[in-house]
Amino acid sequence: MLNYRKSIKPEEPALITNLFARRLAHPIALAAHACGLSANAVTILGGLCWVLSTPVVVIAGYLSASQNTPAGLLCWFLSGCLWNLGYILDVAD
Repeated sequence: MLNYRKSIKPEEPALITNLFARRLAHPIALAAHACGLSANAVTILGGLCWVLSTPVVVIAGYLSASQNTPAGLLCWFLSGCLWNLGYILDVAD
């Protein structure tokens, strides 16, 4: 069983990482380990989230510029979720 306290890096100054990302990433890391995923697979999933967030931002910008619709706001929200999920998966590996 992995211990959350052992995963904390004492020299890491990032406040957001310490307060939120590590706490969210720990259960994801345990679930990935239980599913048999390696750390490299989790990193690749995080990278895919970051890559997928880029075209979603482009679509969101296009929709927001051409017409002010809920679809544009949804795309902005989705791109933010993908970006942050990629970061949390990067921390989880």
